[in-house]
Amino acid sequence: MHPTITFDPRQKLLTIVIPGDLKSTTVPDLQPDIERALIALPQSPETCQVVRLDLAAAGMVDSMGLNLIVKICKHAQAAGARVQVIYGHPNILRTLLFTRLDRHVELVNAGIASEPGA
Repeated sequence: MHPTITFDPRQKLLTIVIPGDLKSTTVPDLQPDIERALIALPQSPETCQVVRLDLAAAGMVDSMGLNLIVKICKHAQAAGARVQVIYGHPNILRTLLFTRLDRHVELVNAGIASEPGA
C-alpha cells in the first residue's frame, strides 16, 4: 500500500492520501514516500501553507499511525504550514480527540469536505 502524494503550487497545498487504515502493518509501506515528500517540502510558508492528510478511507489509526501523524505535524510546522486531517470514520475522530492531536491539526469531516464549494 502506498500513499498518493500531490502538490498544488497554486494553492500551496501538499496532499497525502492514505488508501486505508494507518496502523502498524501499513505504516512501514507508507512512511518512506511520505518522509520523502516532507523532506522535499521547502522550509517556507510562501511555498507550502497546508499539508492535507486524507484519512477518509481509514477506519483505524493505531500508535504507529499516530506517530506518523506527529512526524507530519513536525515537518509541516518547520515549513510554516498547517496540517489538515480529513476523516470519514468516527473512530478516527475519536482517536484524534482522545490523543489531543486535534489541538495541533485542523479536523475536516470527509462528508463535508467532499461537498461542492467546501
